[in-house]
Amino acid sequence: MQHRSQVFLSSMLLVMVGFSAASAYGTWQWMRGAAVTDFKDSDWALFKETARAVLNDKADGEQVNWSNPETGNRGSIIALSTFTHEGKRCRRAAMRNLTFRGREDKAAYSLCRQSDGDWIFVSESALLGATTEP
Repeated sequence: MQHRSQVFLSSMLLVMVGFSAASAYGTWQWMRGAAVTDFKDSDWALFKETARAVLNDKADGEQVNWSNPETGNRGSIIALSTFTHEGKRCRRAAMRNLTFRGREDKAAYSLCRQSDGDWIFVSESALLGATTEP
């Protein structure tokens, strides 16, 4: 399960930095078997649109579903919490993707909004490193 989470996180990093699924797949063969490997460019576009909507506009606890009738792939993103880290607005979000082949990935991540409006993943260890000694 940890491997699937790592694969999903790495694939989401590709999404957030703007690589297309098709161009990334050739380089990232270790992702084979993850739900996102079934994504077409139109799935990535819907996923990114949904992620931006949730991260920018939805209240904690709100879920937005996406579905691509063209490919049969679908998923959901829910805003879990909002917090500040290093002066930036951050969100914890749960993401679930299901493919027409029956593959499923689900995990929760923390992302922080940058000054240019882009959202980037923040590792849990970076968030923990910001805490003070007990």
